[in-house]
Amino acid sequence: MPRCLVSLPKAELHIHLEGAMRPETLSDLCRKHGVERPMDTRGKSFSDFSPFASCYIAVCECLREESDLQRLVLEVAEDAAKSGALWIEPALSIELYADRFGGIKASLDLLMKAAEVAETRTGVAIGFIVAAERHLPVERAEALARAVKDVVTSGRGTIHGRPGIIGFGLHGAEAGNPPERFADAFRSVCSEVVALPHAGEIAPGPGLGPASVRFCVDVLGAKRIAHGVLSMEDEELIQHLAKLQICLDICPSSNELLGVVAVKDSPLTKFLEAGVPCSINSDDPLLFGPSLLQEFQRCRDQLEMSDNQLADCAANSFRHSRAPDQLKQRGLLGVEDWLRKEEGKSLKRSLDLAFSDSAAATK
Repeated sequence: MPRCLVSLPKAELHIHLEGAMRPETLSDLCRKHGVERPMDTRGKSFSDFSPFASCYIAVCECLREESDLQRLVLEVAEDAAKSGALWIEPALSIELYADRFGGIKASLDLLMKAAEVAETRTGVAIGFIVAAERHLPVERAEALARAVKDVVTSGRGTIHGRPGIIGFGLHGAEAGNPPERFADAFRSVCSEVVALPHAGEIAPGPGLGPASVRFCVDVLGAKRIAHGVLSMEDEELIQHLAKLQICLDICPSSNELLGVVAVKDSPLTKFLEAGVPCSINSDDPLLFGPSLLQEFQRCRDQLEMSDNQLADCAANSFRHSRAPDQLKQRGLLGVEDWLRKEEGKSLKRSLDLAFSDSAAATK
């Protein structure tokens, strides 16, 4: 009998806060603020990201009051808890709505407060990734990086006394916006905030996926790559990632729905076998559909991942997270316990069945 995936402790390292809004919440906020409700994209395949982007923009248009942010953060944490997550690192497209809340720094203050409430209510701990948007002028990215540095170094940006801003990311379509353009922005961020860019899902150009990943690692100093699946096109890069232990935060369903690679053909297991650490993530549940738990289930059912492989990904999600050390250790011990306890239950069921069969045969 398969082990229960809900009880497998896990962290989610690649989820967009705005893209994780519940569909019913989006409908409520669209009515509240007079925003047109975009089409439901969940489970649908498209040749490009534009239909998903329309939905994402609508979410950002709906974030107009402090209560909207509070509801969003709380519900994302509640949904994470239902998937068995202990820690999440939601990425923020904060530039798209910060002006309504008094700017970047004021918006981050509100999000820290919302996260404290969400943590207290759900038990899921949070660390935010603040991300630059590729489609905006590069000067905006540099200004955002400076704002993040100011917030972090001034002692603001904390959640229950620990760092609440743990990463600086890079979102949006890579075509025409290669990571090289944003090198100065990443250099501007303080050392307490690590580089966590998106790369290697939809390449800047034909055959440029691996080069984008390599640049993010070697020049931007990325410790993890959001997506990174196009690394499969370059064996030398795979070896490089394994040597440096760069974690790829893979989102199987979004890869499939964007036409990158089907779940059943995902290179996730190939990466694991090559020694590249990987985590499993949902990316944007509002846009693509599956929750974190459902992503694990799809990997089990369609990619035929073993429980040991799934546990490896769950363990990687803690090892390569920015969670406090104590929480990391709790998560890792929980993963070991999941394998051991469930294995024991399976063995007991087998012995019980064998005993009952033997007893029946002697009658």
